[in-house]
Amino acid sequence: MVARRPASIAGTLVLGALLAVVPAASARSWSVTPPSGTAGSCATHSADGPGVARRGFRAQGDGELRATLHGPRGSDWDLAVLDADTGRLMAGSASFGADEIGTARLTGGQAVVLQACRRSGRGRAARLEARTFAVAPRPPGIPSSVRLVRVTAVDALARARLRRLGLDLVEHSTPGTFDAVLYGPGESARLAAAGLPHRVLVDDLVARDRSERAAERRATRSRSARAGARAATVGGRTTYRTLPEYQQELKRLAARHPRLVRRVTLPGRSLEGRPLEGIEIASGVGRPDDGRPVLVVFGLIHAREWPAGEATMEWALDLVNGYRRDARLTRIVRRARTFVIPVVNPDGFDASIRSGDDSAANLDEAQTTVDSILGRGAYKRKNCRTQTPEQAAVPCPARGATSPDPGVDLNRNFATHWGGLGTSTGIPALDNYAGAGPFSEPETQSLRRWLRGLQPVVSISNHTFTGLVLRPPGLRTAGTAPDEQRLKALGDAMAAQTGYASVPGYILYDTTGTAEDWAYEGLGSLAFVPEIGRYNFHPAYSTGFLPEYDGRDELDAAGRPTGRRLGGLREAFTLAGLATLGADSHALLVGRAPPGRELRLHRSFTSRTSGGPDDQGATQPAQTLTETHSSRLAVGPSGSFRWHVLPSRRPYEAAPGAPWALDCRARSGRLLERRLIRLRRGDRVGVRLHCRGRPFRQK
Repeated sequence: MVARRPASIAGTLVLGALLAVVPAASARSWSVTPPSGTAGSCATHSADGPGVARRGFRAQGDGELRATLHGPRGSDWDLAVLDADTGRLMAGSASFGADEIGTARLTGGQAVVLQACRRSGRGRAARLEARTFAVAPRPPGIPSSVRLVRVTAVDALARARLRRLGLDLVEHSTPGTFDAVLYGPGESARLAAAGLPHRVLVDDLVARDRSERAAERRATRSRSARAGARAATVGGRTTYRTLPEYQQELKRLAARHPRLVRRVTLPGRSLEGRPLEGIEIASGVGRPDDGRPVLVVFGLIHAREWPAGEATMEWALDLVNGYRRDARLTRIVRRARTFVIPVVNPDGFDASIRSGDDSAANLDEAQTTVDSILGRGAYKRKNCRTQTPEQAAVPCPARGATSPDPGVDLNRNFATHWGGLGTSTGIPALDNYAGAGPFSEPETQSLRRWLRGLQPVVSISNHTFTGLVLRPPGLRTAGTAPDEQRLKALGDAMAAQTGYASVPGYILYDTTGTAEDWAYEGLGSLAFVPEIGRYNFHPAYSTGFLPEYDGRDELDAAGRPTGRRLGGLREAFTLAGLATLGADSHALLVGRAPPGRELRLHRSFTSRTSGGPDDQGATQPAQTLTETHSSRLAVGPSGSFRWHVLPSRRPYEAAPGAPWALDCRARSGRLLERRLIRLRRGDRVGVRLHCRGRPFRQK
């Protein structure tokens, strides 16, 4: 984070006009009315002038700050938290609306400025609040080191013993080995006691992270490094984006390209109250009568997997920048609707990326809990769910030092086979804890509700790290996917451009309750998981992430160049976009109806949880969830429509499967006519709806 410090901040605080002393655990609020006018983007740096208001305080003791901003409904405000003495950015928030949240580490006596910026809207006043939390010193014996090891588990019994240990297993394995992150010597001892040999790949991940983050900061100051980054990606970055940087970039794209980019806010909010936001990219993006096929790309469902968000954001920039410049990207923008959600787990990611910013970190044993986890907290995987009142009293970024992360693994919280292998259902401290039940978390509920309102032909959930392109199913006993031929063809094509291996998800290891299995088995979407990179969750940006996205020279098994250039994730996503357009990847409804009518396509489907043992042998009662997949289309002035939709019969569903119900409704919502329609991938079905207001007919 780069801070620009106006001289007025320090001067104001020296004069004491805004300064108050905030105790170690307290709350204070202000009503702020910025000067007339609006401000530009200001969630990542200090600002001054029209639309900007600031309030300051001095922290009495070490702790954690939670700053919130609430502006008038329908307006857009941004929030920044700045160190008053240096102007350094401590936290920021730039969501699409007027409710902002920022969290920051405090040290005793530190002077802090809260900066509120009115971006747009009629309301002039907003409310700022600073709530501080005292954080106790780190108890003795809590290790700060993080190791990456490779565990040998050559047979099924050894793999079962490894799963029962509840270690943080990395999405990286071979037929005889698994990689794991170890938090302290106790976990090494558990491996040894289980008879599982292991070797150290990285002795101190935190130290390596510090080195890589320092290299990224040096690259930011290097003209040649910046030029290389601009050549590799449209974003031209040399460092990983923070949460407010993602938010600002999404807003900027929508503002600069209103006919091409539309803001998208998913229903509901995260546990800490943050919105889940993204954009839709399509020519004539605001058309209500748009039945084009849908591609969905999202990232950072796991907090520590920073390249997953970067790849998602860079793909959005490529689509927008490539429109009318690149023939294939132009075709995707004109003929498809692409939805991009870079951050599905905003609370967890904000905690992880802030912990990874070690510019003020010190892992000395005498430091406070918050100090001790800076760096270590960068490996947070889950959301910010708490299990006890004591955990809730500690801000999310500070929990990992006094106890294991109590959150929920969001990619084990979906309904399909929830609670089976690859999860823990009874031990919240484990990194694959699946939650209290399927869809127990607001983040997965939000993604679920949103996706059920679309017809997502292809769905891509980005993760790190393994160098794989995974496809359903994630559970071996689920059997071969009915769409295996289609899934394998696209997975192989994507893998060929990244140098990854293309395999079903269970080849890595059995997983249950994943977003990709639910998207495929529940909705019928062709779902894929690129496991980006090969050696860390967040490798050095320029040398670790950029070659994965931009492409690199292919190497053979001996590490020698083959003379072939790989297209990278950029090319893999392009192939996915083109496959979304393919007639055999979905079905097409064509027809006529009275102009102005609303068409609704809906059907129910069931999601079944596992009912089998999890990795620790615990079994939860099997559940069957009935869900509704429902999307809408407005009939345009011509009265004709073309609607690219998913098959009516879901994968693994017994023939013939439930049909789609196609409703024609008046603007009041009254049902005028209904048709029952069965569709397979590749079908083209014509239908004429009269919608005359008589009792509806079923066929």
